[in-house]
Amino acid sequence: MSGSVKKELRFNFITVASVLSAVAVVLLHTNSFWQYGDSLRWEIANIINCSLIFAVPVFFMISGATLIDYSDRYDTKTFLKKRFKKTLIPFVFWSLIAVLLHALLLKDLPKSSYSFLNIMMGVLSASFVPIYWFFIPLFVNYLSMPLFTITRKKDRKSTFKYLIFLGLIVNAAIPFILKLAGINWKFPYTISIISGALYYLVVGYYIRSYEITKRMRMIIYLAGLVSLLAMIIGTSVGSHAVGHVTGFWRGLDMITYMVYAPAVFLAIKNITERLQLEKHKKVARFFARFARYTFAVYLLHWFFLAMFEKCFALNHTSPIYFLVMSPVVIILPCIVAMIFRKIPLLKATLPD
Repeated sequence: MSGSVKKELRFNFITVASVLSAVAVVLLHTNSFWQYGDSLRWEIANIINCSLIFAVPVFFMISGATLIDYSDRYDTKTFLKKRFKKTLIPFVFWSLIAVLLHALLLKDLPKSSYSFLNIMMGVLSASFVPIYWFFIPLFVNYLSMPLFTITRKKDRKSTFKYLIFLGLIVNAAIPFILKLAGINWKFPYTISIISGALYYLVVGYYIRSYEITKRMRMIIYLAGLVSLLAMIIGTSVGSHAVGHVTGFWRGLDMITYMVYAPAVFLAIKNITERLQLEKHKKVARFFARFARYTFAVYLLHWFFLAMFEKCFALNHTSPIYFLVMSPVVIILPCIVAMIFRKIPLLKATLPD
């Protein structure tokens, strides 16, 4: 068996999670959720949107699951060099391409946006490509990773369980209850080391590394289902009340996200292992091949959506838009990645 085939068959639940999160991101951005309307169409879009919000949190959980043990392979300097080479170069390169796209085709920004200082600030703040917001917490995760890595392995299970508990209660549950009760008080005791994307980093490692009892899995799944229903119903009721989409139920630090996304990640792990998908060669090969392009899909699908939007009169609220554009903007980034990876100077901009 050739080395390339062996590489294709490297398969586990992380591979499945990577593919599903990439597809979910595209479906989120082709869904007409943000085009609010008091209609069945919007209610369906709301259900789709709330069901797929696990996408970016799962991406962060994958980072935690696969990278917290980096010290088993190399030192921190090498780790940071590898991570930023793989993510910072594509982030900067495609952000600058986006500047050209805005200037030459979209023409949707004032001329002042193209000064050197504003371009630099726009790239760093991910304002030229709105969906690149996820790079900012991703970089924070990488910079914070050594804090979790230095925890001794024999202590990690109890330490990480404690951090997850703190994140859920102190950073999420208490602020949520205060907000829901209409108490205008910014809770001052949130813990930054387990806030935002860092929470998902620790959860991802914990789910991958430790066995979770059947009873606890059922509790997590039930809590995840309740969170999903709360998001769907809460967003629907709240949006109808104010006449536009409400963001009350949304955010990496929202309790619903922090319960629902880990439940999905755990379900992907258990289903993949229970079905023994690695033994289904065709399925494993499909996921393993597509997983090589998930980062390219994350990076590039916005560009195609923006160009199609500019060049064609598209009806975002039509089911046809959702059904057609979704596979199109998944396939096209894969094709671009295939081409770029054959060109030495461009290969680093779309790494595997």
